[in-house]
Amino acid sequence: MYEIQITEGFNIKRRTLAPDEALERKELRQNIMAAIKFLSKKNRLAISLHYLDEMSYQEMANLLKVSISTIEGRLYRARKKLNQKISRGIGKGMRSLRE
Repeated sequence: MYEIQITEGFNIKRRTLAPDEALERKELRQNIMAAIKFLSKKNRLAISLHYLDEMSYQEMANLLKVSISTIEGRLYRARKKLNQKISRGIGKGMRSLRE
């Protein structure tokens, strides 16, 4: 696994991750995906559209036929819930999120 870094001037550098770093990132990614399942359907959709589909707030609002402030609220609540779930998972050992 590697990490891509974009430096000033848009130079792209790849850095190979140490095995323990790669494992840690993989586990974190799995736990984030597991935590997303705990979100309401509307908040899960907001997170997916914004972070996975890279849509802007305006694009999301147009697609869902809601105001930008509604999008902001959904993303705020989703991030807050994800933060709580992941924080609790770290305290219990992250596997608890996936079980």
